[in-house]
Amino acid sequence: MIALGVSRLKGRLQAAILALFFLPYILPVSVIYLIWDWVLNFQFGISMHILDLLGIDRIPITKSRIWFMPAVGIVTLWWTAGFSNILFLAGLRSIPAEIYEAAALDTARAGRPSGGSPDRCSGRSRALCSPSS
Repeated sequence: MIALGVSRLKGRLQAAILALFFLPYILPVSVIYLIWDWVLNFQFGISMHILDLLGIDRIPITKSRIWFMPAVGIVTLWWTAGFSNILFLAGLRSIPAEIYEAAALDTARAGRPSGGSPDRCSGRSRALCSPSS
């Protein structure tokens, strides 16, 4: 979804967004650790100050069994999402314009099978219908 949104941007804005997503991927593990330690630190972390502003008790994320593994997962997704976005964007750019043109001519839209009549597959039976039926 992110790559699709980025592909619709043009010029310097697209380059800036791509850089923002890809920069975490090129950082070493030690820098990632320092960034997220700075964000999640129980005493001085940015996220804890935001929780204070919202009136929520501070959460010891790095010392809690409940919060630690989800935090590691989120940090890992943040760290590696840039590379996936670059791959998806390369795939989107390799689709020829003729394919988009043909889809527009065939009126291929979400919720309507390509080439079918709109009333043939309606209601509960829609899951049983395929574009070739």
